[in-house]
Amino acid sequence: MVASAGNYGETDTNYDATTVVNRIDAQLDALHDCTVSANNHAELKVSKRLIVHRCSALIPLIRYKNERKDHWILKTTADYEILKDILHFLQYGCIETDDWLRLENILDQCRQWKLREIEKYILYRFIGEINEENCLSVWLMCKNSLPDQLTKIFDYLLYIINDSVNNNKNLEFYRLDMAHLCEILNSDMLNIKEEIFDYLLYIINDSVNNNKNLEFYRLDMAHLCEILNSDMLNIKEEMDVWKLIKKWILIDKRKRELQLQPLLQCLRYNLLTEKEKDEVKDDLVRMKFIANHFCAFQHNDTNNPRMARDLILALCGWEWLGPSNRIEVFDAVEHRWKRVPSMEDKRKISYHGCVVIDQKIYMIGGFDGSDCFNTMRCYDGETRQWTELAPMHYPRCYIAACEINGLIVAVGGSDGHFRLRAAEIYNPEKNQWTTIRNMNQRRSDAAACSMAGRVFVAGGFTGDIVLQSVEMYSPEKDIWIEVANMNSPRSGLACVAADNYIIFAGGFDGNNRLNTVEMLRLGSAHTTPMPPMPFARSNFDLCKLGSKFYAIGGYTTCLTRHVLCFDGHQWDFSHDLCVGRSALRVIVLRGWPDPRWILNDEEDSVRSATTLNTAKKSIDQMAIVHSEG
Repeated sequence: MVASAGNYGETDTNYDATTVVNRIDAQLDALHDCTVSANNHAELKVSKRLIVHRCSALIPLIRYKNERKDHWILKTTADYEILKDILHFLQYGCIETDDWLRLENILDQCRQWKLREIEKYILYRFIGEINEENCLSVWLMCKNSLPDQLTKIFDYLLYIINDSVNNNKNLEFYRLDMAHLCEILNSDMLNIKEEIFDYLLYIINDSVNNNKNLEFYRLDMAHLCEILNSDMLNIKEEMDVWKLIKKWILIDKRKRELQLQPLLQCLRYNLLTEKEKDEVKDDLVRMKFIANHFCAFQHNDTNNPRMARDLILALCGWEWLGPSNRIEVFDAVEHRWKRVPSMEDKRKISYHGCVVIDQKIYMIGGFDGSDCFNTMRCYDGETRQWTELAPMHYPRCYIAACEINGLIVAVGGSDGHFRLRAAEIYNPEKNQWTTIRNMNQRRSDAAACSMAGRVFVAGGFTGDIVLQSVEMYSPEKDIWIEVANMNSPRSGLACVAADNYIIFAGGFDGNNRLNTVEMLRLGSAHTTPMPPMPFARSNFDLCKLGSKFYAIGGYTTCLTRHVLCFDGHQWDFSHDLCVGRSALRVIVLRGWPDPRWILNDEEDSVRSATTLNTAKKSIDQMAIVHSEG
């Protein structure tokens, strides 16, 4: 019903639907008083206000449809689909396409028209989808537009560039100009300088080596230098830098070998072995850069090593006097463990679980010498603070826990009275624990890890017997299945997953501690023996860093601080912990933002303590002088 203006609330018996529709069309025409045409003459209608307030760069293109000048016509050279996406954003604040090439074209057009809001919107979408294949493109696109994000991107690039080029995943590397190549090769963190760059530094080596980053080959020399110069470039050895340089040059050898000298300044020549130096010189002779192997060439004389980008952390555990809150980090450059006082929580804990997801460390359950906990503490790598999160449904010490698909699974353990079959799963986004189906066996002091989207729990103690079975949990079906038996019963064992197999090591079989090691391949129902550790140990932890496995801490005939390293063939002694601990947990921080503060925290703490002691002594001396006066 339509009410007349003079008789509000009364029905207009002369209702004419056609009149109403025509009136609405006239109102829409008044709103759409500007016609914008694309390069193919296709037209879109919008409001003049939209152009004036949101896209003023188009105002000089205004033409008029009639003498009254009440309708504008704008003729552009933009592609119709691009123009439609831009006008849609100006009206509704979003762009619906997920096509990267189309988004890049929109970005180019927005830069021409100075549409900064849309430019930032697209760049942040690119940052959200950064990976080893596109990190160079994202870095270059953001370089002059998002300085506040550039460090993170460059850091990631430095981390991944070496492997991505070597694996043929980053062809953009070969298009770098000399200046950009030098920027990369000179970085101390070639695994920075800003958030996107930090990601780029972390991933670039792997993405190039795995053929995932074709953008690498299109980098100009300046950008490549920026990456390769960084301390935070993520490489296994300095020779990787030379391999990246060669890959970049060989894409266009005739032109790019002329830019070799600045790139050689990115290579830290003194960090190479004598054999590697000879290999570099041989390559330079073949490139005719030097006349013969004995010729000298200008190179970087720095002895500063690159920064370790993946860090092993050993957290809490049981020391001689009881539970500990000690956290130590392994410095792979200085080859020693360092304490990280600023990361230590106020609570001392042992027999706990520990999981790292993104930039957060989750400490789960545990035992403080008198009580078993159901609590979960979280350390945030950005705020550098510990906070309490939602508690589990059950108190658990001797807990087994692992990450799966961004969630945390906690199983078994002891509540202080009984050994548990119960299992539960934690969602970090919801800060919520949910119970899942119970395991087939009660298990405390078991070990857990995830592989191929499944959780594997091995060994443990029921309260009566030590188990040798391995159970697998399928999240999709919410079911536990016994999939294998180890060769030995084991409680207090450790396990770690590799690409398609799991290693189980050490533990206690009910009579003796074990040094034996066995492997379970994905899909197999049988384990395979592997070389044993040099000595038996239980209540330790295992982790994998690069291609090597590390067995850390634990209990032999006493608490041990020994660390073992396994390359798949034999075990060797590595560098000892600062303090012997059992019932500790070990995690690997991969691509942690700016790891320098973690690695230097002990030195900073010592320096601060020394300064404080010096200040106290000065105050005491002043007090003595004052009293004597």
